[in-house]
Amino acid sequence: MLNLQFKSMQINKWIFFFLFLAFGAEQLLAQSLEQDLLKKYQNYRQRLENEFVVISPDVELYGVNIPAIDRKTDPYGNQNLRWSDGNSNFNNYISMLVTEITLLKQHGQDYQTSLNELVYTFLAIERLDLYSEYNLRKFWNDKILHDGDSTNAYIKYPADINGFMLRDDVSFGFWRRYHTHFGIEFGKPNENLTKTNKYFSVFQQGIEPMQAMSQDNVIRMLEALALTHHLMGKEPVYDIPLNFINPLIPHYLKEQDIMTKDSVDFKRWTEDLTTRLIKNMQQPEGQSAMCLKPWYSIGRESKNQFLSILSTRWYMSNPVREKHVAEGSGNDMGIFINAYGLGEYGNRLTGKNDFHFEGSQFGLKKYLFYMAVFKEIPLPLGAAIPLPKNFDDVLPRTLAASANISSKRRKIFLQLRDKRADHTFEHMIMTNYLMNKEDLADFYHPGTEMWTEDSTFIADILAVAPPNGPFSDTSKPNYSVHWCTSSRVIWPAHEPSKRATKDFEFAGIDYLMLHNLYRLVYGGDNYYLNLTPIRKRDMNFNKYTHEGKQQNSQFFIHAPVIIREK
Repeated sequence: MLNLQFKSMQINKWIFFFLFLAFGAEQLLAQSLEQDLLKKYQNYRQRLENEFVVISPDVELYGVNIPAIDRKTDPYGNQNLRWSDGNSNFNNYISMLVTEITLLKQHGQDYQTSLNELVYTFLAIERLDLYSEYNLRKFWNDKILHDGDSTNAYIKYPADINGFMLRDDVSFGFWRRYHTHFGIEFGKPNENLTKTNKYFSVFQQGIEPMQAMSQDNVIRMLEALALTHHLMGKEPVYDIPLNFINPLIPHYLKEQDIMTKDSVDFKRWTEDLTTRLIKNMQQPEGQSAMCLKPWYSIGRESKNQFLSILSTRWYMSNPVREKHVAEGSGNDMGIFINAYGLGEYGNRLTGKNDFHFEGSQFGLKKYLFYMAVFKEIPLPLGAAIPLPKNFDDVLPRTLAASANISSKRRKIFLQLRDKRADHTFEHMIMTNYLMNKEDLADFYHPGTEMWTEDSTFIADILAVAPPNGPFSDTSKPNYSVHWCTSSRVIWPAHEPSKRATKDFEFAGIDYLMLHNLYRLVYGGDNYYLNLTPIRKRDMNFNKYTHEGKQQNSQFFIHAPVIIREK
């Protein structure tokens, strides 16, 4: 009997020993994966700073602190740097910086470099907001009489700080000044000295010159602002170098109690930007409505709403051209469908009940928004008709993930976990969880099936990202279909993209953003980030002359006439 007990004890010891080994091995594998992903992050981070963005304290210079998104190389080795259509630039970059700062804080590391970049990026948004009308007035030669002289170089202050923005301001002058930073030739200028063949920006060559932001751009920026509002508060700014050309931006930020000489309040800043962006989608009484009539294929602006199937003043207008923006204006009734989500987002982020418009808090707009989010047509008694799988629900889902809609919080989270082959937006799972952790923790936490499934899925996605940056060319080593577009959080792919035979390299900000969200949600203790650049940037900014015709090439924003309005 004693011998049997002794053997049983020996067997139990071996069982515990093997269980200990298995658990230890699992922990070592997890730590190894985290370190591999962090090493890749470090590489992507330095590559971004050295090859895709000019980080500058001269925050009012055109083009600075807005990252490029991809770099195309033709069969002859000629390169072209591209700022894309503005959908992922600010969204991914702000989200990456905010989550990076949060991780550095959590692990007791210095975050000054990241904070500088975040402030500079927000000031790039302010630059776009203040100077967009100014740039358009100059381009279209929209003159006024001021102090006995006609001028097109004027700003209405504070009226021009209104949420209307161009997608970027990457100009010919910016490229001439900074092209060596990117390691790319200056290229051949066009006749008007507005661009060269070595870079692409929407500022120079969109659907129309100096193309304005669309509803897609705005809603994706709101996504990043929601994350910033949740994770950031007041931060010191006295150690951040800042150089302004004109006094208007610092004056405005001080008046709004956003930035003083000592600190910046990111919660107030995101609330103020949110107010401007959403209010810019709400056209005032007396202005034309966007009308969809039986004989129109798409909505048109009209003061006569007679016989309209739908009419709304939820749309985006260009105040200089006095017509809707060239693309994504809401003339497809997209903003009308998203109106409930926009109103809820604004109310919940700012804490003010001020963002619903034209009855968007109830009725048809609310019905259409939830129909788009859940991809079904609700019927009485809880029944529903599913919408086609290819129905585009991205923008409603983006707002639902960010708007913190309490009445349907759990249902929305479960909907965000829908991992469709060509519409997998895994970042929404993580951002929604971070902003609603207390309400979701009862069913979504370590050890649950959903938690394990999501964390494994996202870790596997991060693990297959190419070590030296994502790209499109299927013939290159380390190609991954998951990283073959300029941003998988905007345009995820499940098969090679239409660029599969072309040589596009991408900035990889999507990887940086997803990595940080993964670490914040699913954990990991071994975290150390070294933000020392691997290559010193070209800081000799004054070596380029700009005489003769090049005075018109947008090197600088000169001090314009300021028309102050109450």
